[in-house]
Amino acid sequence: MCILNILFIMLFNTMFKDVVSIKSMLCRRDEEKMACVEKNTWVFDRNAQTCISVIPDKEPCGHFVSEKACKDLCLRTGQKYFWIEEKGKNF
Repeated sequence: MCILNILFIMLFNTMFKDVVSIKSMLCRRDEEKMACVEKNTWVFDRNAQTCISVIPDKEPCGHFVSEKACKDLCLRTGQKYFWIEEKGKNF
């Protein structure tokens, strides 16, 4: 049984090791120069630790459709994985 648990942990870490890096990818300002077609997009500013609205046709497109979505992902503390809603929740 112990060996099965170890194999499960190894498999889980192998499958989801890049999921955590999604947060670091989305929560950094993109330096590409491409015109924004979508309005009301938001981007996270790591230096100021805030979510700011993107100005269409002047700044790179944001990764988030709302300020709340940006704050929920980039400013959330106390959770290791962003897909876990509650600690101790029974599945």
